[in-house]
Amino acid sequence: MRINEAYSSLIDTYNDWSDILVNISYIRKNQIISWIAYEPQRLPDIVRLSDVQVLEKTKQYSFQIVDDGSILQLFYQYRRDNVTLSNAALSYYSTLTPQESLEEADPSLEEIFSAVSSPGESELPDFNIKVDDDPLVPWIRIDFSPQSNRHLLHHTCHMHISLLEHARIPLSGVPSPRQFIEFIIALFYPEHYRSHRLDSYGNPSDLNRLRAFNDLCFPPTVGDVFSILPYIRIPTR
Repeated sequence: MRINEAYSSLIDTYNDWSDILVNISYIRKNQIISWIAYEPQRLPDIVRLSDVQVLEKTKQYSFQIVDDGSILQLFYQYRRDNVTLSNAALSYYSTLTPQESLEEADPSLEEIFSAVSSPGESELPDFNIKVDDDPLVPWIRIDFSPQSNRHLLHHTCHMHISLLEHARIPLSGVPSPRQFIEFIIALFYPEHYRSHRLDSYGNPSDLNRLRAFNDLCFPPTVGDVFSILPYIRIPTR
């Protein structure tokens, strides 16, 4: 996938999800796709709401989610040939606490827990989540860094998940902008994905169109990890 194709994928994806993605700030500059106010930084493994609020205040995002202001960052860096991807970092930082995320994903859970709880208990269980003035928030980040490859435990392309400091889940390739955003919306905003992509039975309303989203993609990565450990497969054409 050339840089112009990746940038076109980003634009097309926004146009497709323009009712959900707001405050667009993505930009291409020379061999880099990032965002207008881009500043190199890496948040700690423990991310709190205040950290995400700083990202929002300093406009460190490609765009936000209209529902809750959660942040999406898409960074791709190419070599001078504009063909070879050298680095990438794709991130989602939620503004919701874990319990709020659970309720947002499936509001019916509140009714279920209410039905099985003892009299007088109508709220979701605590799940041992500490509520304070600066709560922890969910996030994921996909990194592509060939120069940092350490084989099984640190594959060229891997995913970090909030609170799992040492977990690096291998990916078979770098998601395109389209693939990453589809993944995030399906994972964290299933109601939006359901109304936008699925029919009344939960099946894809246009399967061929969804498959065509993978026509433009990055080449798969290689390594022994794929024959040894479970991994996340990124669809290819």
